[in-house]
Amino acid sequence: MPTRDILQRTFYIKYLNYTGTAFTIERNDKQYLVSTSHTFPFAENGDVLKISVMRYNVWNEIEVKIFKHSNTQVDIAMLQLNNDISPRHFNKTGREGLVLGKEAFFIGFPYGNFMDDATAVNDGYPLPFVKKGVVSALYFHHGTPERIYLDGINNPGFSGGPCVIRLNPNDVCTVFGVVKGYLPDNVDVKTPFGEYSFNQNSGIVEVHFIRHIDEIVIN
Repeated sequence: MPTRDILQRTFYIKYLNYTGTAFTIERNDKQYLVSTSHTFPFAENGDVLKISVMRYNVWNEIEVKIFKHSNTQVDIAMLQLNNDISPRHFNKTGREGLVLGKEAFFIGFPYGNFMDDATAVNDGYPLPFVKKGVVSALYFHHGTPERIYLDGINNPGFSGGPCVIRLNPNDVCTVFGVVKGYLPDNVDVKTPFGEYSFNQNSGIVEVHFIRHIDEIVIN
């Protein structure tokens, strides 16, 4: 199961009226938040934004600089922080050990829900929910974005959250992707009042491969 090396890196964020999940990572000795691009629909690459991070049950505003992938199909954004907001716990990124049928975890804040940090174990930041799935499909050589699909129920609010595996019980988590959303299952229903169509959760979680963060040009 995920441990503090990833739980204390995961945050509940808001931009305008959009909320989601983000997690910290370091590149070139700077700390960044990683999330989905669709959480920041009006932001352009290189913009300086005001976003809010939940802490002590209130929104706290911080300034970040956003960087997006040049391919708009890659739903990943990196937010450069002026100051660290999490411990720099060691963790790994990549796809080592990622095979079909592997147990995986995705982490976030479904419908804005979270665990209160009542005992101050996380410096006032709420602790995220953890959900489990199984690696169902790997798309590493079929164009961009490279994707992983999980058999699991993803809820609104998990977008931008980290997906992790553990290679053995004593190892730290390996972050292999960023939650994009779920594949919709279109359903047609006939009723005495007419026919209706709606999308329901298919139980297939779409994840974009973590490697894409190293393709994002930061300046």
